Amino acid sequence: MSLGELKRAGNKYQLRGKLSKALIKPNNDAHKALLEEIIRYHYPFVMNTPSMLKEQKWFPFDESTGELVARSSRISEPFIFEEVDAAIPRQGDFTLLEVGCGSGIYIRRACARNSKLRAIGLDLQKKVADFARKNIEHWGLDNRVIIENSDVRSYSSDRKFDLITLHQNIYYFPVEDRKTLFRHLINYLRPGGKVLLTSVCQAGSPIMQILNIWASTSEGYGPLPYPEQLCQQFKEAGFAEVKRRSLIPFESFWAFVATKP
Repeated sequence: MSLGELKRAGNKYQLRGKLSKALIKPNNDAHKALLEEIIRYHYPFVMNTPSMLKEQKWFPFDESTGELVARSSRISEPFIFEEVDAAIPRQGDFTLLEVGCGSGIYIRRACARNSKLRAIGLDLQKKVADFARKNIEHWGLDNRVIIENSDVRSYSSDRKFDLITLHQNIYYFPVEDRKTLFRHLINYLRPGGKVLLTSVCQAGSPIMQILNIWASTSEGYGPLPYPEQLCQQFKEAGFAEVKRRSLIPFESFWAFVATKP
């Protein structure tokens, strides 16, 4: 109330400020979800990390955050959309495997880019996979897209893909497991196929540092990557060429494109 965003009417609170009223609009759902994520999860991580480290404990994996994170991560859409468009031709048969499909919004963008594109989306969390599947059906893409509740590390298929994408999730893998993951993925690419990976990385604004605390202290996760580190891991995994590009000026948000020989 001190910020002028709420007012009290009897035993109830009502929205008062422009920010609060804007956040409830459907088009601003990503911003609303990000604010909720910061309040519910980032703040406790920052406050509780010193005591957890002192006791040599990790924050437990929390599957309940999956759908919220999938919604809040859409705030990066404009920048990632550009990379998806650049990686997918407008015409011709094309196959896509998306690792960690979230809401399914980037698969939707890929399908809009190329009418012949077929895709498989994987997500480790059943709740998130169900969320993505519901969206795909709502968008009328269920005849072109399959959503699977699956861990990519145990994923097996005879199919070969033209493109594999990972958006904002490489820090869900410990640093030492990332090269192994890339070696696994290269088996599912056609010769000349590519991996498109987008991620926040080390350095950048305070919000990036908070994300790094969260990733570094959560069970089964790993710290945000260094750009040079990811490029080297791709090369050691057998990729012939790795290109990287900064997506946001003065911020540590990068896109990586690795090509199979």
